Amino acid sequence: MLPWNYNSFRLLLPLCSGIVIGFNYAVPPGIALYIAFVLLLLLGISHYSVPISGRTDNQVFTVLAFVLLCCIGLYRVNVEKPQYTQNHYSHFIQGNDSLTITLINRLKPTLHNQRYTARVDEVNGKTTQGTILCHISLQDTLVNAITGCSYTVKGNIRSIHPPRNPHQFDYRSYLQRRLIYHQLYLDSSGLRPLPGSENNLYSSAGTLRKSTISLLRENGVQGDVLALTQALLLGERQDIPNTLYDDYSAAGVIHILSISGLHVGILLLLLHSALFPLNYSRHSRILKFPITISILWFFAIIAGLTPSVVRATTMFSFLAFSMQLRRTPDVKNTLFASMFTLLLIKPGFLFDIGFQMSYAAVFSIVYFHPVLMSLWNPKNSVLRYLWQLAGVSFTAQLGVLPLSLYYFHQFPVLFLPINMIVVPLTGLIMSAGIAVLILASTGLLPSVFVDIYSFLVSAMNALISFAGRLDHFIFKDIYFSGNQLAVSYLVIASLLLLSVRKTRGVLLVLGSSIALLIILTAHNYLYPPQKEEFIIWHQYRKTLITRQSGATVIAYRSLDSLPLKKVLGDFIREERIHKIDSSKLLSSYTFKNQSVLYINQSDIQAYLSIPQADYLLLSQSPKINLERLLLYHRPKAVIADGDNAQYLVALWRSTCTKKKLPFHSTYEKGAYIVQP
Repeated sequence: MLPWNYNSFRLLLPLCSGIVIGFNYAVPPGIALYIAFVLLLLLGISHYSVPISGRTDNQVFTVLAFVLLCCIGLYRVNVEKPQYTQNHYSHFIQGNDSLTITLINRLKPTLHNQRYTARVDEVNGKTTQGTILCHISLQDTLVNAITGCSYTVKGNIRSIHPPRNPHQFDYRSYLQRRLIYHQLYLDSSGLRPLPGSENNLYSSAGTLRKSTISLLRENGVQGDVLALTQALLLGERQDIPNTLYDDYSAAGVIHILSISGLHVGILLLLLHSALFPLNYSRHSRILKFPITISILWFFAIIAGLTPSVVRATTMFSFLAFSMQLRRTPDVKNTLFASMFTLLLIKPGFLFDIGFQMSYAAVFSIVYFHPVLMSLWNPKNSVLRYLWQLAGVSFTAQLGVLPLSLYYFHQFPVLFLPINMIVVPLTGLIMSAGIAVLILASTGLLPSVFVDIYSFLVSAMNALISFAGRLDHFIFKDIYFSGNQLAVSYLVIASLLLLSVRKTRGVLLVLGSSIALLIILTAHNYLYPPQKEEFIIWHQYRKTLITRQSGATVIAYRSLDSLPLKKVLGDFIREERIHKIDSSKLLSSYTFKNQSVLYINQSDIQAYLSIPQADYLLLSQSPKINLERLLLYHRPKAVIADGDNAQYLVALWRSTCTKKKLPFHSTYEKGAYIVQP
């Protein structure tokens, strides 16, 4: 059956529409709720005013139901926005506040900070709600914070900076889609545990994770083996080395490191096999479902209730219920129902990349794998198994390829053979890892078992590292626009329709969508944006200036060991730059009849005997009398890049404020684009 033939899909589509509208437009939740109530009344009137024989074709009812669910999505998003939440923490912050926070999830650390998402429970003694990004310094002592525990702290809640350079990843928007609007920087010594706050399920799970990691270390599981075990069994991938993480990403198996449907599905199969004896008795069979669900959700809690874990556990909970009823589970309906439930509870999941890719992969497998298997059914069992495994990998990649190109801009050619090896190996490693944990907790773990387990994990890491470093088989920096993304899924939808209805009309739609995708791709490559821009970039302790003319860029920069393509990678891809020239920094620049004077020396006389400039660029912390320079040049604006001492930037800003002259610090406002 096609997706639109399922009632769960018909419920899901308007809900998603309302969520998208709600994130883009602020609508008071009271208004959305009032409209929903009115629509509910009209829905009832529309249903009962039509004879029973005509209710299945009641178009008015269908439209009203669509708008009603759209309003529900609109309400769910806006009811959590700060402007519509009276006790949101942002309404009470004053600076250097006394806070009570509860750490929720541990994120991947930076060089200097451990990072968490944290719930703000109190601000200056007032009960609040809302989530922030919390940075805890690693410099002075080891952070011993536990997720789920509450702490009293003192600090300044700050806004999250927008991207400082063109086409840089917009982390602020990324967090805002998760309803996180501020961040907090703390010293680890400033964390004071709140007595009694550790007595909850989440903190107990955090403590259990730490105890499990210590137990594994004591039994000889170390290094990368321990890091991968934490990722597969505990949902903690923060300790995976960056090089290994990049190799997994380049090889196209990054999904292995994030607990998702694959891992929860393996666990469900293990539980289904282990609890099989309960099927022989009617009374014992009743216990199978609650035991299975309890273990699945306990695993989800231990893994930190991350979005990927929650959605996978929800989906397989629906599937386990269908299995309990001894019905052949309709996976498609289960997927739509679990997706609807998740988005109703947490609408921000819709914008989570993992959420999108996970469901795209599963939907693609469910719909296209049977079609692929019908093309060839080998009689040899080994060959049939390999063909089925290849089909799963191929159809999963078909579903996620457009999203992968859109978000990550790369395509690993070796994804098919690598996944054929890694997916079954992951199941084996997870099963062995669970056995290691059980035996280690009982003190019966033989060292030879640890050696075998470590060998398996090390072998998989070595294979993926080898594949991830074969640069010739990885296409990187692929430009893929939103239009290409939409048309790609139009192609996939046409293929899906063709598998059910082999008609000329469907073939025409498929051919037209493929042709449109080819035309868009060719146009994007052959006709890059014809821009003329002069950009002063923000670089920490460095100076970088670019002059763009169509698909050509000239980069002027200070000495830097990093390749220019690495520094300007996203900019080059998004602007579709074909030619890059590099040059040393000049003393002045001219762009569209405007001049930019580059000031990097303290000798002010050198800048008082040259033609007047329209813009002054201050770099390398020159100690100059800015007032004399302003009096002589009378510029339109003064720019300070990232290669300046902060005390001098503050002094220059003060001078420009007195003179009522625009001052732009790239550290605070990002790159400066000189307008023609």
